[in-house]
Amino acid sequence: AKALPVIYRYQPSESGGSLFRREGNDSERVLIKERVASLTWQTELERFVEPDSTSSGTVRLSIGLDIQLKMPTGSEKPFLLKTSIFPARLNRQLNAP
Repeated sequence: AKALPVIYRYQPSESGGSLFRREGNDSERVLIKERVASLTWQTELERFVEPDSTSSGTVRLSIGLDIQLKMPTGSEKPFLLKTSIFPARLNRQLNAP
């Protein structure tokens, strides 16, 4: 089965940004609506090789995501979320023979 591309889109706004997701030709879905105060991300590629091995090892791609969410009104403090995402489909493709 062919893997469909997954596209994430961030739309900034004065009142709070929004985050969207679309897979293949499907309709775009709203993940977070007007609550994103800040968003940063980075990719990391790791290679794991057994000592004294002749193989090229296993490759793992991860996406580090830092997102700060806020409420439009009230005295709530912004909520900070830090996570790493490991795209399983892409990692399988990177390691396929």
